[in-house]
Amino acid sequence: MIIFVVVRAAARPDDPRKPVGPKNEDFYFSSLKAITSGPGTFAEAYWDPTGEYLVGQAQLTREDKCDEIYTIKRDGSELTHIDNYDGITTCAYFVPSNPNYVLYSSTLDKYGKGCPPKPDRALGYIWPLYNQEIYVVDRHTREIVHTITKDQEERCKDVNAPNCYDAEATISKDGETMIFTSSRSGDLELYSMNISSRAADGQAKRLTYSPGYDGGAFFSNSGKQIVWRANRPKTTDELLRYKAMLDFGAIEGINHMEIYVMNADGSGQRPLTKLGASSFAPNW
Repeated sequence: MIIFVVVRAAARPDDPRKPVGPKNEDFYFSSLKAITSGPGTFAEAYWDPTGEYLVGQAQLTREDKCDEIYTIKRDGSELTHIDNYDGITTCAYFVPSNPNYVLYSSTLDKYGKGCPPKPDRALGYIWPLYNQEIYVVDRHTREIVHTITKDQEERCKDVNAPNCYDAEATISKDGETMIFTSSRSGDLELYSMNISSRAADGQAKRLTYSPGYDGGAFFSNSGKQIVWRANRPKTTDELLRYKAMLDFGAIEGINHMEIYVMNADGSGQRPLTKLGASSFAPNW
């Protein structure tokens, strides 16, 4: 089973198939419990293999000038900051084979301790594509134990883009394979990499080849399939706009995304949704 979120332009309170909430929002959960509270944000949170802890990106304190990585226990206790305030940090995920380790993406080797410039919201809701590498950190010592992606200048030297983006990484349940989004081809494509033996970055395998954004990918429990979100420009104008935003170092947010699945080797790619809305955050 795959679950995902759909953001629609307008609710349909006259739709008899779904219960409608007090604000014309569809409800699918019988009960919800807030784990975090107070000022700030906590987003993109994922469970550790035991189901006891979550890891996510947050801005919770005055020291958090940009997104930082925190873990928190499922009952809301033990909120712990685990990175070192060097740059923006995003897209955290527990390493299944060693829950003491957390994988995340950061700008720390490109922008130093400061936060990168924020996007111009006059352009609408856009996602900046920073120079980001993928790291593994010991969540107890906050020490970076491994840089999974590296040598960005060499990897992206032939790419006509302002930044080299490696982020949105998750790991198969057996801890063997990482899947992530990268701009190393000049487009935002999905790549897989064997990380069990700290394989060299050059062994990353490209999985997607269609123009448009591919990201937010997850392996199935068996590791044999992958689900992800994608934006496929359909017209020449849409493609030109997408490429112009890439050249600017950003993509437009959650507009017109569909959910796709494929086999772990990249074969059998097919859309699961054709809703013409923003289908988002898929997982098995």
